[in-house]
Amino acid sequence: MGKPKRTAEQLTALIKERSAQFGPWPAKMTILLYRMNDTWEITVSPGKSVQEEEFRIAAMWIATQMQVEFDLRG
Repeated sequence: MGKPKRTAEQLTALIKERSAQFGPWPAKMTILLYRMNDTWEITVSPGKSVQEEEFRIAAMWIATQMQVEFDLRG
């Protein structure tokens, strides 16, 4: 059985929702999901401060954990 299929918008919203435990999403931080073969690739823009960079690391960790649930690579 394959992993559940989601759109880029759905995955982005889910990553942001799960990242909320670390604080609000930084205003100028962007997340990009794009199809690559049979999976999604993800990138999150670098933080402009130490706090934003720590938030970025947490968001990427969440995306990595989501690989178990969805076709997603960080």
